[in-house]
Formats: sequence, C-alpha cells, structure tokens
Amino acid sequence: MIDPREVIRRPIVTEKSMRGTAINKYTFEVDRTSPKPVIREAVQRLFKVKVTKVNVISIPGRERRRGQHRYQEPAFRKAIVDFTDPRGLVTIGLNVYDQQVFAFKAPVTKLADFPGKRVRVLASEGEQASVVALGASAVPMSLPEVLPAVQQGTIDGANSVLGAFVAFRYYDAAPNMLDTGLWALMPVALVSKIWFGRLPPDLQKTVVETGRKIEPDLHKWQIQRIADDRKTWTEKGGKVAKLAPAEQEDAIKRVNAAVQSVLAKNPSSKELYDKLKAAADSVN
Repeated sequence: MIDPREVIRRPIVTEKSMRGTAINKYTFEVDRTSPKPVIREAVQRLFKVKVTKVNVISIPGRERRRGQHRYQEPAFRKAIVDFTDPRGLVTIGLNVYDQQVFAFKAPVTKLADFPGKRVRVLASEGEQASVVALGASAVPMSLPEVLPAVQQGTIDGANSVLGAFVAFRYYDAAPNMLDTGLWALMPVALVSKIWFGRLPPDLQKTVVETGRKIEPDLHKWQIQRIADDRKTWTEKGGKVAKLAPAEQEDAIKRVNAAVQSVLAKNPSSKELYDKLKAAADSVN
C-alpha cells in the first residue's frame, strides 16, 4: 500500500485556496504520477474524511519545482535571507507548521459572534489588529496563563494553531474550534552569523545542507501531525466550525486590511511581506 504522505506533498496556502476551505474544498500539491483514485484514498487516509471529488491541474513549466515547497522558491528564501542577514542571523531552514484557528468556550460560527468576545493573542501588533478587525477584543497573554483564563471566564477563547490546542487539551475547556485559516504559522530556523562565521567551511556547508535536507521529511511529518491532531480533537469531543463562504471572504478582506495598516508603519517589514507574497503568488 502506498504511503499517503508520498502522494500528498504539501497543502497549497494562498488566498484563493483559503477561500475554498470555506466550502470544504482543499488544495494540495500531489505526486504527478498518482491517478485520482490514489489521491482520493491518500487524502481520506491522512485526514479521516470522505472525499466526494478530486480535480487535478497540471501547471506547465513548473517541472523544476516538483516536490518542492513554496517556501523553497529562490525568491521566497532570498526575501527572508535579505531580511535576516543584516540583523546578524543566518537562515538555515523554513517550514510551515499549521494554519491559524480559534478555540472558544462557547460556539462561534459567524462574524456577528465576535463582538464582545475576548480573545487571547500574541503581543504582535499584526495579530492584535487582525483579531480586532474581526470584531473581537485582543488580549495579549503568555501561554501558561491562557487555559486558566479560559476556564475562569477571564477570556472567551484563544487564537493559535490546532497543534497547540490539542497539546494543552483545550478540547475540555474551549471545545469550539472555528477553522478560519486566515494566516499560517511558519517557523524559521536561524543561527547567529557570528557563531556561523567561526565554523570552518566544511562545517558551514554541513549546517546549511542539513537544514535543507531535513525539510521534506519534516513537511511529511507536519502533514501527518495535522491529521492526527484533527482526529484527536474530534475524538475528545472538540467541535469544528467554519464561516460561511461569504463571511470567510469578508474575514480575509478585514485581516488583509488590518495587516496592511500595521505594515505601513514599518517599511522593512512591508518590504519583506510584499516580496514573500509575490514569491508565493508566482507558484499559484
């Protein structure tokens, strides 16, 4: 039996693909040699869902990128390197961990449910502005404080990724997940340029090559982890809701506008964002 992780290579994360999730339509990069029945079975096995239809689109002129991730595009990586290098950091690896979701104590299934809700966020201005744009109040809070705050009613929910919510058993205190996927959490592996510069050339080469070499296996692990986390969430009584398609579109527009207003205050961050978005859009 074919390993489904050899068939489903990565999720495609773009504004267009995220709009599709509102109607339970998901986009993946798949093995080009796999027929539709094999793709269907792989998705069903990985994500424990019933697939009703599979559409396959071949993108001409992209053969050199087979099996690669969008973040392995030269322009995407260069944008990050150009941003980190002047700050004394060397980029070793990139990975997409998961997409953003909300977990609430009480059900939240539409944008009209957001006003009056107090939602835990990171202290970043962009995340706070995004949650406020949806109508909720953003409450910056350190991770150890979040679950007790939900249990005590100090806050109504939290913004994070499913992996965090499953690890800390939010399905007991905040079992109502709203799967909005408005942005992705992308870890970047960095090392000090000073430390890196002190290594002999052969070790520098090994560090860089190792970082790139493990990315495909790490990505396959992430896909399986996401599937396992979703299964655990529902098996433990957690519920999953999505915004209606029109409301998902509205949420995307609100968050994009909020992020742009924050980026306008920081030219270097805006330059990075624009380069990353252009690189990602180039492989749509």
